[in-house]
Amino acid sequence: MKNSTKVTIALAVGVAAGTAAGYWLASEEGRRATLKLRMEYNKLQRQLSDVAREQSRNIGDSVQSAARATRRTTHEVADTVKNSTRQAVSAVTASVNQAADYIKDKAQATSSAAATAADHSVKAAERTTDKVTYAAKKTATQAEASFKQGVATAERRTETLDNTTT
Repeated sequence: MKNSTKVTIALAVGVAAGTAAGYWLASEEGRRATLKLRMEYNKLQRQLSDVAREQSRNIGDSVQSAARATRRTTHEVADTVKNSTRQAVSAVTASVNQAADYIKDKAQATSSAAATAADHSVKAAERTTDKVTYAAKKTATQAEASFKQGVATAERRTETLDNTTT
């Protein structure tokens, strides 16, 4: 069989089926079937609309629930960050205060050591002054004794000369 013959036969069968369907649909029974199909279609459309509305509501509820959970988690994270920051600031403040106390103690110790060294220097200077004063007095006493001895010797010699010249 040729292709053109097959196409012609298929076309004839299609026309016959279409005619039969049109005739049947035009009949009372066809109209009832069409009405029944239309009612079934409307019923399915309402059910589909109801399901779509319900699904939309469920999706909205899920989105709102997720948003609440996200807000709650965000607040928890923010609180955790705030607390961690406060703890870090407290730790740094404690370290700074400890370092300041250490420096203060070292400064006081250095100041105390400097004061002690100054006291030792003053005492050493006082001892040196005492020794110099003692040596100067001793020298002055010896000089005075030598002077008196020299004056006595000079007086004796003057007397001796006076006696010898007289």
